[in-house]
Amino acid sequence: MPTLPRLLLCGLLLPLTLVGQSGRDRAVELHAVTQDSPPQITLHWNTSPFTVDGQYVYRRLVGEESWVYQGNDPAPTATQWTDSNVDAGVRYEYKVYRQYDDSESTYHARGYALVGIDAPLVDQRGTVILLIDETQSAALAVEIDRFSRDLAGDGWTVITESAHPSDTPPFGKGKTADPLPRRSGQRESSDFAGAHPGPLLRRHQSRCSQ
Repeated sequence: MPTLPRLLLCGLLLPLTLVGQSGRDRAVELHAVTQDSPPQITLHWNTSPFTVDGQYVYRRLVGEESWVYQGNDPAPTATQWTDSNVDAGVRYEYKVYRQYDDSESTYHARGYALVGIDAPLVDQRGTVILLIDETQSAALAVEIDRFSRDLAGDGWTVITESAHPSDTPPFGKGKTADPLPRRSGQRESSDFAGAHPGPLLRRHQSRCSQ
């Protein structure tokens, strides 16, 4: 059975920079290393040249909405934190919240990681409809292609459709407004590139919720 890689990288850079400062210096570049026996997950992250007031770790199971504060905060200068309350085969999402003190203002950054010990790999997430504004398709061709390939690489089946901002359902030009067939255990979603009228968006959104 395919498994998640033992090492996953993820970081989020928030718009926290001041003039003359590097945003990357404030970002939490988070990665994780796992251990089989006893099972544990250790988070690692970068140091910062700025004054750190505090660092806080949150966790949730994949699919849950609420983050759970883990307590046992790492010191402001720490660059790792270990979670021993984990089970093999389970995927966990982690968030490391770092707060800075710059005298006049308070800034923060977050790093994220999705980690599992011998957890099953999710390679079929469902179907996503990518609806593209015809007036922008040429100008965004490279970006749309890269986005489509990113979605496919993440396990989504991508259906690409295009429409003019003035179109209303049915779309014509071979486009169908019929709902997609549901696949057992799979999700359906929608993404939009460009400007589309409200009725068009609502129709496509309904196709993904039926």
